[in-house]
Amino acid sequence: MEAVERSLKAKEDCANVLMLLAAVRGGVNSLMAEILEDHIRLHLVQGRSRESSKDLADDLVDIVHAYFK
Repeated sequence: MEAVERSLKAKEDCANVLMLLAAVRGGVNSLMAEILEDHIRLHLVQGRSRESSKDLADDLVDIVHAYFK
């Protein structure tokens, strides 16, 4: 994000700023997917049978990954 801010302050070409923003978005999406996956596996499936929780977690993780593609 600091690179985006520097680019904007330096009034760089729009194409360069857009490329930086796309990189930031990709990084944020990857991080968000990883955190959601951990949340699903660690918190949403607690209290269920081991096999049931694994199936539920796998299904939810597949949905998360599909969303962030």
